[in-house]
Amino acid sequence: MQENEDWIVVAEGIKRLISDAILDDELDFVEDDELADGLLQDVLNGVDARRFLSMAAAVRSSVIDQREPDTSGIELSGNARQMLFGNQNTAAEVEVVRDALKALTAFERRVVVSAETDHA
Repeated sequence: MQENEDWIVVAEGIKRLISDAILDDELDFVEDDELADGLLQDVLNGVDARRFLSMAAAVRSSVIDQREPDTSGIELSGNARQMLFGNQNTAAEVEVVRDALKALTAFERRVVVSAETDHA
């Protein structure tokens, strides 16, 4: 995932969200699932289907699951949300990215909280 520029941007965004939540004393009120769902919506709305599938492929390659989704009938240059969300052929790709967002959120939360604790 580290070679995929979209994931690098997402990881930086997660770090900022968590740091902002710490500054606002809101981190304890936000669950990783909530952050992951919000981020998933942002990603789906912000990229085209091709880039979203590239992000899913980066996750799959890191877990040695390189199955290609059936993208027949999907306009890959169209918005990911419109093209992929709710499509039975690509629903698994959306879940792969959501699961990765949740794991990345949990990881970044631990890193940021640990850094804040070390500096306190």
